[in-house]
Amino acid sequence: MNGSNIVASWGHLKGKGKVSIYNLDQAIKRVDKKHKSKSNTMSHKKYNTMISSFNHSQEGYALDWSPLKQGLLASGGNDKNIFLYEPTDAEFSEFVMNEKPLQGHKGPVEDLQFSPRQEHVLASCSVDKTVKLWDLRENHWKPQMSWEAHDADVNVLSWNTHCPFLIASGSDDGFFKVWDLRKLQKDLKADPITSIKWHDQPITSIQFQPREE
Repeated sequence: MNGSNIVASWGHLKGKGKVSIYNLDQAIKRVDKKHKSKSNTMSHKKYNTMISSFNHSQEGYALDWSPLKQGLLASGGNDKNIFLYEPTDAEFSEFVMNEKPLQGHKGPVEDLQFSPRQEHVLASCSVDKTVKLWDLRENHWKPQMSWEAHDADVNVLSWNTHCPFLIASGSDDGFFKVWDLRKLQKDLKADPITSIKWHDQPITSIQFQPREE
């Protein structure tokens, strides 16, 4: 979470999913203390690092912390839903999950990316071949924009931190594409500004260079 020692994870247990949030501050301090003491032995004692945990009907893979709103977390699951989580206090001692999910995808949600410039904007991609943009200020929480991005599952997204109107997507079809959000129209099959087919197998990770647009 924004460079802190608070981390989130998706888990899978007995056919269901679980999103858990941990504070690793004390655990890291104990590791540092052992390192400074130059001890050859490490205690295997389990420390309680978990802050909050949330059960879901199915597992999932998509997680993203907001870079602008401290403590805001989004998860996307195989149940096609996107849930948001927020801290209950400034110390991040506990988190709560919004009861009503963002709904609009017709397949499992594969990746999520918060906008680097607008804290209320979230992008998602899915097995349903689409990329969707969400405005978290809207009460009905339906996608504000949706387009068919690929001819197969869309696995990954990357938002350009220097040009916030550029977003990249990678798919099972081996293509990665770059989209100019200024040129998109709602619910239409959009044209990317860049479309590159070089891989022969699914693309499972993609990332803009963080220091150059």
